[in-house]
Amino acid sequence: MKRIGLFVILVLFGTVFLSAQDSPNQQSYRVKAVRINGNIELTGRLTDPRWELAPEIPISLEIDPGENIPAPQRTTAKILYNSEFLYVGYKCYDTDMKQLRANVTDRDKMFDDDFTFLMIDTFGDRQRAYEFVVNPVGVQGDMLRSGNNEDESWDAIWHSAATVTDSMWSVEIAVPFKSIRFPTKQSQDWVMIIGRIYPRASRYLLSWTPFDRNDPCFICKGGVLTGIENIESTSAFEALPYVVGLQSGALNNEDNPASGFSNGDLRGRFGLGLKYSPNPGLVVDAVRIQPG
Repeated sequence: MKRIGLFVILVLFGTVFLSAQDSPNQQSYRVKAVRINGNIELTGRLTDPRWELAPEIPISLEIDPGENIPAPQRTTAKILYNSEFLYVGYKCYDTDMKQLRANVTDRDKMFDDDFTFLMIDTFGDRQRAYEFVVNPVGVQGDMLRSGNNEDESWDAIWHSAATVTDSMWSVEIAVPFKSIRFPTKQSQDWVMIIGRIYPRASRYLLSWTPFDRNDPCFICKGGVLTGIENIESTSAFEALPYVVGLQSGALNNEDNPASGFSNGDLRGRFGLGLKYSPNPGLVVDAVRIQPG
């Protein structure tokens, strides 16, 4: 399996419940998101002057296959936000761009490529997180993490752009706050893992924070993203209708292959799925099925 959380720990024995105070990374690795006015036009180049307002986050550790050793390539990230979006920008330097792995492919199918990733646990319970992945040509991947399992079927609405030059590639992403859930409070502190996959002679996993392989809790390895304040809870409503048809058939005489084939009646059913989220901390799902 090529998803993020399985690169470091080969055998997981369950999820360990830790408070933020018990995590050394959450005590030592903290970064403040900088609030800006207006939206950033995503180009993948990080040329908007507002990026200069954000502190640089060094993604300087190789945590797999090496264990918390200096990363083989330089990578940095920056984080901004406004009332609508969380913005993350990456600069991924490479001393041999000819080895870059970047393919135009379907969503969630770029895990053999180079890519950047962001994992945020908005509730701070170390049990669930959102994962956002982008490769050098801007192909997106997103997953929901629950404990140490990842669900690729989850697809959120978010935005990304990437650019490749002769010495690096860079990424900008914008995650709408209405696409994720978070506590309804004035100031947010989110557990965050941010890094880069660099596949060459080995599949190198580069991270902002160190990883303790004796601790099976993957999300607990994150630092803390602070400074996100006064973002409004928004409601959302989805209606997902569907129609399913089914027809079966059989030989008229199973003992005689030449007896002909008859189709049965066409049967079908339809239904409607409803999802209502009055705020980012609550989602209500309902399904109505009409039997055929």
